[in-house]
Amino acid sequence: MVCVSLFCQKSVVLRRDRLLLTFSTTTDVDGARDEDQTSALILCADIIFQARRHSTPSSKYFMCGLGIAASLVEIREYGDCCRPINPTESKAILDVLYPEGIETDNEDYRTMRQWKKILKLKSSYNAEKLRCATLAFLFAKTNLHEAMDESFSTHFVKASLRNADENIRELAPDAVGAALDLFSDSTPIVVSELERSLPKICNPKKFEKWRESLSDPRLPDNLTEQDLVAMDDAVTSFEFHYIESIGLMAGASKDASISRDMIWKLIELAHRSPALSLLCLRALKRASFLLGYNKLNDLFDETMPHLLVKWLETRRSLHDMPLLLTSPFALERTCRYFPVDISSMLLQKDGWDDGYFTFVDTSETLKERVFYSFVQAVTDL
Repeated sequence: MVCVSLFCQKSVVLRRDRLLLTFSTTTDVDGARDEDQTSALILCADIIFQARRHSTPSSKYFMCGLGIAASLVEIREYGDCCRPINPTESKAILDVLYPEGIETDNEDYRTMRQWKKILKLKSSYNAEKLRCATLAFLFAKTNLHEAMDESFSTHFVKASLRNADENIRELAPDAVGAALDLFSDSTPIVVSELERSLPKICNPKKFEKWRESLSDPRLPDNLTEQDLVAMDDAVTSFEFHYIESIGLMAGASKDASISRDMIWKLIELAHRSPALSLLCLRALKRASFLLGYNKLNDLFDETMPHLLVKWLETRRSLHDMPLLLTSPFALERTCRYFPVDISSMLLQKDGWDDGYFTFVDTSETLKERVFYSFVQAVTDL
C-alpha cells in the first residue's frame, strides 16, 4: 500500500504519460506488437487487490485502497494527461470502489461472496466506500462516468438513504448532491427515485412500514426484536437526515419546479410536525444559500405565490400557517432561548401546558424553571 500511495502524487503519475494504458509499443522480429505494458492506474488496482487478499476482516487493512482509488481518479481526470480514463481502467476503478459487484470471471468473486454479510455489516468500510465513491463520481469523466452511473445511483445513493447506520446516512446527502449535479439532464427522474428511497415521515403508517422493510427477515426472533428496538431509537436520526436530504434536493436541483416542490415539502412537514420546525428551517437556509439567495426571506419572497397556492389547495386557514413560513426569525429565537422539549411544546397548537412536564421531589413549578432558563439564555448571548 505504501507503493501505491507513492503514485498519488501529480508529479509522479503524469510524468511521460505513465497512466496511459500503452504509452509505448515495440515490434518483434515477426512484426507482432508488444502491448503488455499496463497503465500505472491498473497496476495500482492490482496491488490493492493483492493487499486485500492478504487482509482478514479483523485487520485494519481490510478492504483498503478506497481513498487511493479516488485520488488516482482525481489526478488522472484533472491532470495534464492527454486522454481520460479508458474503459479497461474504468472497470478496474469500479472493482476497487465496489468489490461486491465484481463479475464471476474475477478471481476474487468467490471470496467476495463469502464476505458478503461481513461487508454489509462493517460500518467503517461502508462509510469510507460511500465517501470515496462520491468523490470518484464527481471527478469522473466520460468513460468512468458511464461505468459508474448505474452502480452509483443504485448501490451508493439509494442504498445509503435506506441504510440503518447513521454513519452512512450522514454521508448520503453528499451522494445525493453529486447525483443531482451530474444527472442534471434527468433531474425529475432522479428526484423521483430518491424520494422513493426516503422514509415517509409525514405518514406514520408508511413510515412504520418503511422502518420494518429495513429489518432482515432472516434474523432469529430474539435478534429481530432487538433490531426493531434499534430502529425505534433511530427515529430522530431518520427524521434529521430526511429533512437534510430534502433541503439539499431543493438547493441542488437545476429544475425550478422541483426546488419549489421540495421547499413546499419542508413547510408542509413543519405544519404537520411542529417539533421539526427548526430542522426544516436549517434545511431551507441551506437551500437558499445553494440557490444563490442572500437570505431565506429572499427565497420566500420569490416563491410565495407558489406556496400560497399550495396552501390554499389544502383548504386550511391562513391562521394555521407554520411559524417557519410567517416568521423564521421568531422561530429561530424561540428555539435558541428555550430547551428543545419546551420549544416543541410551544410550537404545538395548544401552546403552553402546565401538565406537559412533571417534576419529582421538587417544589419548583414549570413556569419558574422556564423563567430561570430563559433569563440564563438571554444573559449568555
